[in-house]
This record gives sequence, C-alpha cells and structure tokens, in this order.
Amino acid sequence: MKYVVRTEINSILNEKMIPKELLSEVGKHHWENITQKFKQTFIKKPHYTFQVSWYWQFLKNDSYSLHFINDDAYKHLHKLIDENEKIFFMVEENSAKPKFWVYEGNIKMIQKVIEESFAFEYYIFSKKFDWLICENHHGVLSGVGEKVIGKMKLCLYN
Repeated sequence: MKYVVRTEINSILNEKMIPKELLSEVGKHHWENITQKFKQTFIKKPHYTFQVSWYWQFLKNDSYSLHFINDDAYKHLHKLIDENEKIFFMVEENSAKPKFWVYEGNIKMIQKVIEESFAFEYYIFSKKFDWLICENHHGVLSGVGEKVIGKMKLCLYN
C-alpha cells in the first residue's frame, strides 16, 4: 500500500478529534495561491526549469539552521511561534512528482500531527509570508525572517 501523507494527517486530525478551527486542510480553491506566494517569497528558482522538490535547498533569503540529531525539532516549535498565531503548515508528498498539501492552524496542533506522523518534510510559515520554518529529512530545522532567526538563536541556550 502506498503511503500518502495527506491521508495520514487527515486520519490523525480525525482520531485526535482536532477541531477544524485549530488545524484543517486549506480549501481546494486557496492552496494553489498559497503555494505560489510561498515560492515567490521564500524560494529562489534554480537554473534548471523542471519541478523543484526539497525547497529547503533553495531558500531565497538569509536563513539560520539548527541540527537536531534525534529528529525532534518539532518539539521546539512552540518556542519559535506564538501559540495563538494562525499559520500555514505545508507538507511534501514523497512521490515521483512533488505535491504539497497545505493546512492552516496553530503550532500546538501542528506539533501534535508531526509527533503522530511518519517522517515527512514540512514548512511552517506566517500568513503574512514574513517568516518561514522548515525541517528536512536530515533533522535540520531552518528559519527565514528576523523574528524566527532571533528565536532560533535563543534556542541554543535554552
């Protein structure tokens, strides 16, 4: 059976009875605009033209990274993001052609979903598109934007 990250996330949302106002999939009429603005804001286009996966390799602006050898970066996300802020959560479907699923919610519910899930790469970003946090399959958490980078640097000491 093929693993589908969207199916897994939706199962977790249902099993944990997470209310839609705390975390839900973005409607089919909005996800494409969000992913386009995400790419325009945070991702530099590589010299080749085919579909890009692993966006964390192509961050446009200055970034700061922390390596979590136990792959538990998600446990620290609430230190970087205000728990009352509504944010976007974008996950990559691992398939031949890259596909991204976009959710909207708060960081506590996103952490719960990540904790319950099989490993996947994810991007968490402000609805104002002024900061980004992403984690790759190497356990590296990267941040873009002054607000997030400042908090990430403080995480080293806490």
